[in-house]
Amino acid sequence: MKSFIKNLSLMLVMMLPLVSCADNDKPIPFEQLPAAAQQIVKKHFAAKQVALVTLDKEFMKKSYDITFSDGTKLEFDGNGEWKDIDCQQEAVPAALVPKQIADYVKKAYDQAFITELSRDRKGYEVKLSNQLELKFNKQMVFVGVDD
Repeated sequence: MKSFIKNLSLMLVMMLPLVSCADNDKPIPFEQLPAAAQQIVKKHFAAKQVALVTLDKEFMKKSYDITFSDGTKLEFDGNGEWKDIDCQQEAVPAALVPKQIADYVKKAYDQAFITELSRDRKGYEVKLSNQLELKFNKQMVFVGVDD
């Protein structure tokens, strides 16, 4: 029993740094965003009021989140490149949507518009106003519908 308690205590002590690192979102001023992120906000979301900007530090990576007062959310990587644009019920600004994706959506779903756009190393995900979620590869070629 004594060794069990000792092992449990050791395990809890080892987990403390993980728990303290789990929630690293730190509010920051808008001016501390990378320049590229600031430019996107100023150019495409100038009419919206910024409610909160946070910096999220994970091991070797940083990301930035912006929440606007109307619920629109943006996520940027450490260099200020957008990762996720969630405009709720509004259209993602057309200039931020890659042309191949915009052309595909216009042709295949002409009554819908893009409300959310995400990208990662695998490709792009698009959410439409009709609630469909589309997937595109890195070359922006349609690969399927996500349920």
